[in-house]
Amino acid sequence: MPSLTVTTSDDRTPQSSGYQYHTATAQQVPGTSPSAYTWYYEDANGNPGSVITTGLTLNKLPIAPCSNIKYQLRVTTACGTAIYRGYAYNSSCGSTFAVYPNPADEQLTIESTEESETNAKEEVNIKIYNQLNEVVLSQKGKKQKSTLNTKALKNGLYYLHITDKNGKVSKHQIAISH
Repeated sequence: MPSLTVTTSDDRTPQSSGYQYHTATAQQVPGTSPSAYTWYYEDANGNPGSVITTGLTLNKLPIAPCSNIKYQLRVTTACGTAIYRGYAYNSSCGSTFAVYPNPADEQLTIESTEESETNAKEEVNIKIYNQLNEVVLSQKGKKQKSTLNTKALKNGLYYLHITDKNGKVSKHQIAISH
């Protein structure tokens, strides 16, 4: 079975539509042609759904605000089929915070997108909830920029809530992938 190497990038530049764009590029497996690479949306059961595109690159997959997309790359060779599963997130829901990287490995950075001198001193409450709505991480941080240690979290999807001094809550969906 061939092994796949895929690099991903996200264009977090705010679009007027609120959409963000995800790009994934596969390194060609020896003995294959680019036409052997098929990118699919992944269905709820983890099976390939409709075809997104073919070739080595999944270019600028649009992701709506406050949503995520699961996708697969399937490469068929004489030795079998290799599958790469990917996730793309747009956690922008009118939030005034940038959250990166997403997915996160060992740490997650939260940074205010508002320009203000008070941001450096203002504290926020940061909580991460699991899929059962249980708090799995809670800490105070600075509104301007805070870093969370995510080493202890299991791989999966989580919900990040950032509460400012006025009680305004910014919500983000995040993924942990070690």
